[in-house]
Amino acid sequence: MIGCVVLALAQAASPAAEPETQIVYTRAEVVAAVSGETRVRRGYSKRLALPDPDCEEGAFSCTEDRIYGQVYSLEFSEEFTARRSDGSTSTERTARGRLTVTLDLSPDDEELLEESLVTHLEGLSAFAYADRQAGMRFGRGPLSQRTLERSSLPVWVCREFDDEYSFNVLISVDESVLRTHARAGEVAEHACRAIEEAAAGTSAEIVRTTPSIREQIRQRVRLQSVSTLGGLSWADNLAPLPDGVTFEKRALDHEKTGAIRDRQGDVFRGHEGRFDDVERHLGLPVDA
Repeated sequence: MIGCVVLALAQAASPAAEPETQIVYTRAEVVAAVSGETRVRRGYSKRLALPDPDCEEGAFSCTEDRIYGQVYSLEFSEEFTARRSDGSTSTERTARGRLTVTLDLSPDDEELLEESLVTHLEGLSAFAYADRQAGMRFGRGPLSQRTLERSSLPVWVCREFDDEYSFNVLISVDESVLRTHARAGEVAEHACRAIEEAAAGTSAEIVRTTPSIREQIRQRVRLQSVSTLGGLSWADNLAPLPDGVTFEKRALDHEKTGAIRDRQGDVFRGHEGRFDDVERHLGLPVDA
């Protein structure tokens, strides 16, 4: 007995697929951003006349000339950038003060201090510049007491903001004794301006933070697509072939392969290759 194959079309079309949403375009337009900037100036082997904390007439009442190995000036500013309604950009800079330091270190200690200083500045965020001198203080970070006490001369750390000055002085008496002084007002302005002038003629290295976005406009284009084509093709709606049945189809390229109906062992073979430049070959297991 020879079996047969029944091919039937589905009676109803497959249901439409669920809509798919895909983001095809994203754009972020910065409206307002803030960043911090530090201008670092360095001077070496500078002669400075600074108030003497050990003056016989009274602390800081006279001056003493010394040659300092290193002088640093750090100018801090906060930059606010905003986009106007006409598309142009406005920039507003706000001074966040100045920090000046003078000390006398060995070449090795000088290198360590400068590496620490740059690393600290590069690690600051824009939010740090909301504070005066970006939060840098005497005895903290690169200006730690452990670093400053290696100076062979008194260390001066000056702070300036809105033309008001203050300073800290650290003096290493010996390996186990340290003295510190702090002053503000006129004596501080006199000493700190002298240190500023010693670094003023040197070129500035600029260290900037990554901008911190305060406001932005985000635009996204989403594509939602749905298709009812799935399952509507006649090929998709044909009944599946039974187990063991093979069906092949290929183009003939204007040749003819004829028609065959025969049996090879337990398989019925049907072949058609006479029409439309297409041949079809069917293999169908035969019941024993």
